[in-house]
Amino acid sequence: MENEWAWKVGIAAIKAAGFNLDQKNPHTPDAVSHDPDALLRDYAKLQREAQGLRDQLKAILAESLAEERS
Repeated sequence: MENEWAWKVGIAAIKAAGFNLDQKNPHTPDAVSHDPDALLRDYAKLQREAQGLRDQLKAILAESLAEERS
């Protein structure tokens, strides 16, 4: 019986792996890349997007306060 904790591996796959029985679980999602450069690029992009949203919010609030004072 195959499930998320137990699965069958064919003899050809075991031979191809040099008889290493440590085979990847086919029921788990692919691993996410943890490349530091890629993570830093993504972080910088998210920071720019967040700053853009903060700037928009500041402009909206400033406009709203200016209208109240008029």
